[in-house]
Amino acid sequence: MLKTKLNNLLLEYTKEKITPQKDEWSFVSDKYEELLSLLENKNCFQSGSCARFTSIKPINDLDVVWIISDEIKKAINSDTLDLQNVLEDLAKKIEEEYKKIGVKTIIKPQTHSVGIYFSDNESEFSIDIVPAKNTGQKNEFGDYILEVPEILFYSKKNRTKIYKSKKKVDWRKSDPKGYKEEIKKLHEKNDNLRKVIRFLKKWRWNCKKNYPNFPIKSFHLELIVKDIFETNNNITFLEAIEEFHKDIMEYFKAPYFLDRADDNVYVDDYVKDINIFDKNEIHELSKLFLNRLSSLEKIDNNNIDSDIELLLSARDDEEKFIHDEEFSYTVAINEDINFQINGKVSLGKRTKKDTISNYPLRQNNCTVKIGKSIEFYISEDVNMNNCDYYWKVKNRGENNFQDGIRVPRGEITLNQTYQNPEQTAYNGVHFVECFVINNGKCIAYDRVYVNIQKN
Repeated sequence: MLKTKLNNLLLEYTKEKITPQKDEWSFVSDKYEELLSLLENKNCFQSGSCARFTSIKPINDLDVVWIISDEIKKAINSDTLDLQNVLEDLAKKIEEEYKKIGVKTIIKPQTHSVGIYFSDNESEFSIDIVPAKNTGQKNEFGDYILEVPEILFYSKKNRTKIYKSKKKVDWRKSDPKGYKEEIKKLHEKNDNLRKVIRFLKKWRWNCKKNYPNFPIKSFHLELIVKDIFETNNNITFLEAIEEFHKDIMEYFKAPYFLDRADDNVYVDDYVKDINIFDKNEIHELSKLFLNRLSSLEKIDNNNIDSDIELLLSARDDEEKFIHDEEFSYTVAINEDINFQINGKVSLGKRTKKDTISNYPLRQNNCTVKIGKSIEFYISEDVNMNNCDYYWKVKNRGENNFQDGIRVPRGEITLNQTYQNPEQTAYNGVHFVECFVINNGKCIAYDRVYVNIQKN
């Protein structure tokens, strides 16, 4: 398949399958205008991916920045700006106003925002109102730079964790309108920009769905794509997604993107805290993507949609996941459960005489030589009744071949790993996962990496 043809097919797929359609954008716009009509203080604006038009379908949330008035700032401590009472009052007012117009909502005042949910299912569409202070400074586009709670920079899932922990959240400078303007102007030069972001966000979404610890943040992905387009204004859609995956690890060596609002802060500072194993996850999934992309150039395009879905799937052939139809378990992790995988490492294939050189896997920093065996188990302090335990083993690395065929594995089995004990046969960093299932939900999960090295 010629690259130009593939480029066009990928673009068409992005337009039809990933990009929100007019009715979705209209729905978000209507919900935003409805909210504004309920607020006496209309000093608000849309933020996040909706504002930058980089959302993928279905759109499930909208960030709204609410610039607090001088009167409110005077009424509270100007240093700590503890807004809890103010936000509780705002939540009460919003709830009353929605009732007046007959719209059913669930309003949740948090320590640093107000969540508006239009369904009992929090995974469906919601609005998060985040307060902001006006710093008085302006960016090069004439928009004010703000101070917002750090909560704005976290994902929806991580915000929930922070709310539950009642962790103190600091304020930091932010320039959401500046980022929006940058994306807009760059997109005007090359209208592939937003399409590439959406396509790669779909890949990232699948990565997060399949591998809960996948570390790339959505906004960081946008900045990487923006950087690629700033370097080459004429880049094609296909060239951009290839370059993203070929160069991705360069962006995870160290923080790279300075914050528009504060050049003492890196937006991607979190990369310093990503362990080598999770970085390896990015590398492996990008390699898998590029291998499949290369094969797309050589095949018939009669089933191109299914081929592109496989490209974006972030899963090896035959690999299983706990959310697959075969299992259909909802992931609802209970963060309070202390759950950990370990393993007993022995000399090799176990025999009755093999009673020496056994040690816990984590005791040796999860590094094991080729030719040993490992029996995996869960931490002794975990004792949950009426639960099922599912195990998964995944091989990573270049040398996972048997008779010339790559054997990444990825099966899911009940009660123990498929091969018990597991043999350390392939060089590389692999992993084992365990899922605790209760009443149809995955309530606890852990992964342990196994770094297998040659003797």
